[in-house]
Amino acid sequence: MKSITSMKKAVQKGFTLIELMIVVAIIGILAAIAIPAYQDYIARAQVSEGMATAGAIKTGITEFFQAQGAMPGVGVYDASDGGRYTDTATHDAAGVITILLRNAAPVSTPVQAFSFTLTPQDAAGATTVAGTSIVRWSCDVVAGSDIKYLPSGCQN
Repeated sequence: MKSITSMKKAVQKGFTLIELMIVVAIIGILAAIAIPAYQDYIARAQVSEGMATAGAIKTGITEFFQAQGAMPGVGVYDASDGGRYTDTATHDAAGVITILLRNAAPVSTPVQAFSFTLTPQDAAGATTVAGTSIVRWSCDVVAGSDIKYLPSGCQN
């Protein structure tokens, strides 16, 4: 004759319905937190392509300013062909670089037509650089763009 404990073991050979429901609930909660965070991560990565495109323009403007003592003319170092996510990267006569992301796929919806600027500054933090050297570049979003999508090194 079988004992009662061995009979219980023979009856329960898997997960109960409540155990499965708890696991599904936990997975749902984790997904609800992870999916928005992942989408923000993707958007920030796409904006960083614009920052990389601006890097070449920053170098050109800085070298020109160091050699000539003045800013280059409008559009000398523009990157109008952009990249996969970046539409244009242009600069004005003051050396301010404006980066604009594409307004269609494959750019993530929150950063479609996202725009930000990089402004040259001298050692005193003045944005009108005259007769000195460019020490740093300050970042700012153009109206209508959310600052949380700027790369971390660019957030003021």
